Amino acid sequence: MSEGLLGVLIGGVIATIGTVVGVRYDWMKWKKEKKLEHLRDKRERLATLFRDVSNGIEQDMVADRLDLNRITNIRILCPQSVIDAFDSMIDYRLDQKEKSGVINISGLGPYFAKITQAMKTCLGEIDKQIEESL
Repeated sequence: MSEGLLGVLIGGVIATIGTVVGVRYDWMKWKKEKKLEHLRDKRERLATLFRDVSNGIEQDMVADRLDLNRITNIRILCPQSVIDAFDSMIDYRLDQKEKSGVINISGLGPYFAKITQAMKTCLGEIDKQIEESL
């Protein structure tokens, strides 16, 4: 094998390694940016959903009615911790209605607090994931 051919082969390998490393670095950077974009979009969607739920759920309880769209959003779109807190409030509400026929709105305060805490915890977890990805 001639020295010229060997030089061409070594040069080709070196050039290929540089290209592969550059492409891999760009791909990893793109993947990280997409993950951050996804987490930020998820956080924004949940924050909007939580705001709508928080604003409407208290009005629903006071009016002694449940908005089907809001219940569906909670059941399908919210994390399990929010669903569990909502279920405990509904159980309390039904129990109050069975016992006295009247819902004690002041008794719902701790349940609203549990729902709000579950929502804030969920957003905090997403914020933590965003921080870790930076």
